[in-house]
Amino acid sequence: MPSNNVKVIASSKQVTAESNRREIQNMVMLGSGFMVMFTAFNTMENLEKPFLASATEDDPTFTADGYVALGILYLFFGISLWLAPSIISLIGPRVALAVSSLGYSAFIASFYLRKTWLVYGGSVVNGLSAALLWTAQGNYTILNSRPKTITRNTSIFWVLFKCSLFFGNAFVFFMFRGKTRIDHDTGNTVIVVLFAIAAFATFLMLFLRKPEHESQKRDEASLWASRVSFIAEAGPMEAFTRSVRLALKPRILMLCPLFCYFGFQVSYHSGIYSACVGFTRNLGEDSKKLIPLVGIFIGLGELVTGSILILKGTHFSKFKWGGVWIVSTGFVVQATCFFMVFLNLPNAAVFGDTYDTAILTSNIPLCLLCGMMIGIGDGCFTSQIYSLLETMYPNDSSQTVALFNFINALASATSFYSSTMLGLHTQLLILVLTGLTGSIGYAVVTAQVKRGVASQALSTH
Repeated sequence: MPSNNVKVIASSKQVTAESNRREIQNMVMLGSGFMVMFTAFNTMENLEKPFLASATEDDPTFTADGYVALGILYLFFGISLWLAPSIISLIGPRVALAVSSLGYSAFIASFYLRKTWLVYGGSVVNGLSAALLWTAQGNYTILNSRPKTITRNTSIFWVLFKCSLFFGNAFVFFMFRGKTRIDHDTGNTVIVVLFAIAAFATFLMLFLRKPEHESQKRDEASLWASRVSFIAEAGPMEAFTRSVRLALKPRILMLCPLFCYFGFQVSYHSGIYSACVGFTRNLGEDSKKLIPLVGIFIGLGELVTGSILILKGTHFSKFKWGGVWIVSTGFVVQATCFFMVFLNLPNAAVFGDTYDTAILTSNIPLCLLCGMMIGIGDGCFTSQIYSLLETMYPNDSSQTVALFNFINALASATSFYSSTMLGLHTQLLILVLTGLTGSIGYAVVTAQVKRGVASQALSTH
């Protein structure tokens, strides 16, 4: 009997090791596909405002605005989040990932002809595709993970994904050197290369393997998967109604400023800040080359935070207020960054090319440092928001995550739209106020959740 038990244990360990290996392989393939896809998309998003502004100089009849286009993208992303799970339940996450990748390619291609309706139409298609892509990514990750491996697998994905901020921006940096504006031929070259990269990413998505635990109907992974498929089962309207009821709960209401801040800072680091740097002509006549360079430093900041949390995440989790310290650190870093941007860039830089002077003499190293600080703060917020939502409502995590994504997508859309009217300094003030309110709300809710968990633990003993 003992020998049989030893054999069973050995066999179980072997199966677990093999399962771990396949999980990691699948997540590396998924992360690599996203890295290639967002090498193209993040680069185009980063330079969209200056790109379209230069195109308008060439052809005054072309009136597409980069902030408006990105606002449309995030608006449709937020709305279509409620439909994506139903589609994924019909076609599966792998097919959804491949199909939605086509929308990203279409978005990049829409810039080639410099037609206003085509650019805005491409933004709509990308918004719809983004909802499908990110919902499928979450579903594929959960089906490919167990509760004890979900953090590791998610970290593998995010580190690979954030590498996308380096390669495309490095290419554009060399393309824009010595350029005072983005001329037609240079712009077309960038679009063709980025479109080819996005198309290759779609090709990679076709080779994603079946999730490791997809066929296991009664294991823990299936229980996790069922928690993200509630919209497909209940229908978009019922899911929306349930999420509205959830949104009225006091804890969620206290977190809404944080959700909004997350959306504001996403729009700021994904398209607004880099454009402001590129439009500040006092940084040099070829300031457009700084747009991709800022993107690289934002990515560097994201990787610094991600690497620290991967290596020291369990260390932070041992502390009662570990999450609060991480979020507070993220806010302090970003608030400091916003103050330095206030000093370093002119108020009018958000609208277009300007020779206006800032409070200090605008300088490039400070621009790059601020980019890195934005990335560090974003990594702090991203890592902790999902963790708190999972802890707060373990049986309704899908509703809370959908609600969070919906609110932050609408906040991003609002931020992009407002950038056509509000000066940079006004936007920085809004960011600081919402960030401060959101961070305080996070600390209060975390304290409530921890008290609830502690009292529940005492009652079970």
